Amino acid sequence: MKGARRALAAGTGLASAAVAACSLIAGIDDLPLRDAGTTDDAPADTALPDAAADVACTTDPSLGCATACAHDFCDDFDLDGQAPATKWPGTAFFGSPFTSGESTVVIGDGGRSVPAALVAATAGDASRSTYAILVKQLQRDAASPLGLFHYALDFDLGSISFKDNRGPVPEGGAASVAAIVRPLAPTPGVAFLLSQDGLYVAASDDIVGGTGGAVVEQIYAVHITDVRGYVRVEVVVGTAENAVAAGFDKCAGKTGAVVVGNLLSLTGAHACIALPSKLADLAWMDAPVILSGALIFGPGSFDVRTDNVTADFLPAK
Repeated sequence: MKGARRALAAGTGLASAAVAACSLIAGIDDLPLRDAGTTDDAPADTALPDAAADVACTTDPSLGCATACAHDFCDDFDLDGQAPATKWPGTAFFGSPFTSGESTVVIGDGGRSVPAALVAATAGDASRSTYAILVKQLQRDAASPLGLFHYALDFDLGSISFKDNRGPVPEGGAASVAAIVRPLAPTPGVAFLLSQDGLYVAASDDIVGGTGGAVVEQIYAVHITDVRGYVRVEVVVGTAENAVAAGFDKCAGKTGAVVVGNLLSLTGAHACIALPSKLADLAWMDAPVILSGALIFGPGSFDVRTDNVTADFLPAK
């Protein structure tokens, strides 16, 4: 239900030391991480280039696609009679919804942009990933050179429980709410991760299966049970040069292709990692596949609401 919090379960067998959460309100300590519902104070690189020209649009994601500035893709799950896959038709490699284990994907209430959101839940006991995700492939306009690909969404964590430490985050257990993949099997790609001790960005030769030697970097240290309410996150792919030009200073000193994980409501809360060999040639970003929903890398359970999904091919600055 909108406004109601769903129980959060700390995983068993994980480190018990909590990491203190920084407040989103300057000068007030130890408040749980939450997004106040607007990106008006976000860094300039998060704004679409035509936002100033279109006075009828808004960059506030809580208002949904109807009033949002133009995006290459936008889904707020608020269409009359909308099914989960209405805007997510899948690909030759992935059905949509794409599920395994004990999984459900439905349109439910409690959206950040009212009334609805995607409600995804997955659980399993095997030592492999389980998932309840939607799948969409995008196509870049060949006439418009790619600077950066921005993929963003709001997530509202319901419950999460890790029964072991399997997954990309060492000794921590991990789950994902958003990923960008190449349409190959296994699935090389990048993802925004939730773990026991914080939020991470990862790149791997198999980002869905959780194998393939993932490269992982922490974006923000926070105990997972302190993540409350909707939080807007972003995954950005492009060259290090273009990422630095867009304001992602943690990509400075890197070369070639990178992925950035970003918390839009916290200035400077981002991490940047170089892409592995199967992703280093950015030609795959001409037709990336985006995933949204719930994925957990091993035994455990995970449920989450996601809303206001946007994706944009942005030119270099």
